[in-house]
Amino acid sequence: MVEITAPNMDFMQVRLDKLVSTNCKAGHWFEQDKQYCALGLTSPKYFQSAAARTDGILFPNLHKALLVGSNALATQSLQRMTTNKIDNFNLKAEILFRLVLEKYGYILEEKKVNEINGQKWSTHHIYTNNKAKLKIVIKQEPYYTDYGFSFFIHKLGTDKYNILYNVPHEKQDKEDKFLNKAYDDLFTNQELIDIISGKTWKELRHIPFQT
Repeated sequence: MVEITAPNMDFMQVRLDKLVSTNCKAGHWFEQDKQYCALGLTSPKYFQSAAARTDGILFPNLHKALLVGSNALATQSLQRMTTNKIDNFNLKAEILFRLVLEKYGYILEEKKVNEINGQKWSTHHIYTNNKAKLKIVIKQEPYYTDYGFSFFIHKLGTDKYNILYNVPHEKQDKEDKFLNKAYDDLFTNQELIDIISGKTWKELRHIPFQT
């Protein structure tokens, strides 16, 4: 029995959108002086069967190599997804909320992007109104164990705050259309406009808008 160890993944191009090339089947030797053929990863079951006997040849490490490549691709995909979700929010939320909040005396002090292991994970848009002694923090924390989209208003110099709006991450649409609804709900509600503008302050015992 001949045992062949899978080649270094640096020489392999792993693709998720193609079936396994017939050139990658057992009976064909990987040539070190050429670019290795593409391996299509179609399902977890493929990994399990990758070490199975094929035409009398055993590939005991191939499934491990494929899993490494798959994990790397999954990580890259997640990074692109998180980056896009955070970047899209940063653009759209500022367009929607900045002008109307400036109308009520707020200044965008900071757009703070938080990262975990070099990966964008959440973003906070921080507005302050020193005259009214108020701070608004618009948050997008779109991944599990976090809270999704939230609109906070804080009374400066105190520990008092209200959450005026919340959309959990699992209820957000891919196009971020929920932000349009949040804008409409917040700025057509007179009670909330009075709190945001600094005309009145009261601690709410609930979140007025929670999806």
